Amino acid sequence: MATITIPLDTPAERPEVPSKTYNEIYIMDLAISARSMGEQDSIYVEYVPFDQATGDRLLSDRREVRLPFWEAVNAIPSAAAAFAAVALSLPDLIAYQAAKNAPVALAEPEPIPVDWDPVVPTEPEPTPVEPVAPTE
Repeated sequence: MATITIPLDTPAERPEVPSKTYNEIYIMDLAISARSMGEQDSIYVEYVPFDQATGDRLLSDRREVRLPFWEAVNAIPSAAAAFAAVALSLPDLIAYQAAKNAPVALAEPEPIPVDWDPVVPTEPEPTPVEPVAPTE
């Protein structure tokens, strides 16, 4: 593969970065496709190392898992339990979304009293101005 490089007028420098340890995983993307109900179905997880104490994610070290979905569910009990938990939560997720998307009821305006007489402002009559005789 050919590359094109252009020299920098001022070289870029990156300061030394102190070493850091990440002990947890942060899930960046999780997708389950179960459309075919067979061997074509898959589970995909993209994750990065994570430090829960600081909230730092090591985005330069993205990792992924991609497996046949039903194979994973049948072979890994915790994957089967996780999918069952998602399925059990679906009615609550649907209800929550419906509540968030429900139209907001507007308050009824106060009725206008029958004896209400609107006062329409009128412009005041202009005050006549006497002509002033020119002075010499």
